[in-house]
Amino acid sequence: MNPLFIGSLGIAAMFFLILLQVPIGISMAAIGFIGVGLMDSFSAGFSVLGAEAASTLGDVNIAVIPLFMLMGNFAAAGLSDYIDARLGDAHEIVPSLEGPFDFVFSDADKGWYKNYLIAVLPKLEVGGCYTTHNVSMPGRGRRGRGGSGDYMEYLMSLPNLETTVDSRGGGLAISYKKSE
Repeated sequence: MNPLFIGSLGIAAMFFLILLQVPIGISMAAIGFIGVGLMDSFSAGFSVLGAEAASTLGDVNIAVIPLFMLMGNFAAAGLSDYIDARLGDAHEIVPSLEGPFDFVFSDADKGWYKNYLIAVLPKLEVGGCYTTHNVSMPGRGRRGRGGSGDYMEYLMSLPNLETTVDSRGGGLAISYKKSE
C-alpha cells in the first residue's frame, strides 16, 4: 500500500476515534500501531508500541502533566487557596516547607518516610492528621513495604501520635497528633 494513503487514512481514523470520545493518547497509539503494522509488520508495530510506551512513561517532563491536572481539579473545586502541590525533589522540598499543617498525606520515596515525618511532625498542629500510604504493620504484608518496617516501628513508638493502620488496598497509616 502507498504510505501516503495509509497516513491519510490513519489521520481520518484517528479523528473518527476522537469523535467517538476515545482518549487521544489511545487513539494515537492504536492508529500508530496499525500504521506501522500495515507499512512494515505487526511485530514491528508491537516493538514500536512497547518502546514508545516505556520511553514516554519514563520521561520526567511528562510527569508534570498529572500534577497540572490535579492542580486544575483543585482550582475547579475551589480549593487552590488551601492546597499546595509541588513538583520536585521531595528530599529538598519537604524539610523546607513552612508550617503549620493540619493534614499531611505522604506517598513519596518509601525509604525516606521516616525523614519526612521527622521534618513535618514539628509543623503539624495538635489535632492534625499525618497519613502514610503503602504501609503495613511490622511483620505483616509484603517485605520492604513502607521503608522496610523501620518507619512503622518508629511511627508506632511516638507517644504524641495515635496511629491506626488500615491494611486494605495498599495500606494506610492514619496518625492523629495528640500533643506536642
